[in-house]
Amino acid sequence: MDQEIPYKQVRNSLLVIAASLVLALVFNYLFFEKMVGVSVLVFTGLVLIIIAWFIVRFKYNYQSSLWLVVPILFFAVMPIFRANDFLTFLNCAAIFGLLLILARSLSKDKILNFGLVDYAATVVVWPFKYLRNAFITLGFIGKNVKGTSTGGWKPVVVGFLVALPVLLFFGALFSSADLAFRAFLDNAL
Repeated sequence: MDQEIPYKQVRNSLLVIAASLVLALVFNYLFFEKMVGVSVLVFTGLVLIIIAWFIVRFKYNYQSSLWLVVPILFFAVMPIFRANDFLTFLNCAAIFGLLLILARSLSKDKILNFGLVDYAATVVVWPFKYLRNAFITLGFIGKNVKGTSTGGWKPVVVGFLVALPVLLFFGALFSSADLAFRAFLDNAL
């Protein structure tokens, strides 16, 4: 028997997924086949805004990790002034590492007590923990939701999976027959 999940938990999961999709689309627009520069600052600023929105929404205690915003923004500004590929890579790696430390500090870990092993674990091990949590969050969508009249998201997922091969088949067929449709698909993808 399926375990029913509260509607609020599913709604929060959908908010996290929607924010992730927005970030993915913005990342694709800012960085795909473009020079890195102001894009790093814009994307990092958007990530920090979304994190701040989740902090307020989920009532996280953020006072101990607020200072991390300053070095994150510093490293995000640096690619604007220096266009060296290696320095840009180091700046982006620093931003990624500091965002991981920020996420870990928001999960109630005291980063002021970290040792070298804790920082290394934050960068190496914790992304896999977050990935596991992402799959758990995606799993909430397919289960029955307590407080709703529908049977969950299973019929929607099954309908999507049934329609996907047909859509791919006709999309490939139309793109091979019509050059304008092929150009449209190439630009869309």
